[in-house]
Amino acid sequence: MSSVVREIFARHGAPPVAKLLSGHRNLTELLCVFEKNGAGREVVPKRWMTPDHENSYYRIEKVIPDKGFKSGKIMATKFVRGTQVSDKLVSLKGSRDDEWFIRDFKHQSSH
Repeated sequence: MSSVVREIFARHGAPPVAKLLSGHRNLTELLCVFEKNGAGREVVPKRWMTPDHENSYYRIEKVIPDKGFKSGKIMATKFVRGTQVSDKLVSLKGSRDDEWFIRDFKHQSSH
């Protein structure tokens, strides 16, 4: 069976899900595997994974992906040291270039 699958991948490329699960993913790719495109999830850019940014994150409010799920518009609420910075949503620019992580994945998986 696995030889048949490898042959299909060789001819047609890996399916989108396999591509998403391997290698670096931008934020849109990371979020689009979740229900509601990740709305309600909390994410942290890798550059914030320092003691200075402890308990700082973005809560995803809305994701509008493009057709290929490689990019799109991502709106979020920003939290710094656990406190919401503003009532206004921020557009996450640079979400294609930074490496992102889901914050407290086990807690949020029940959403």
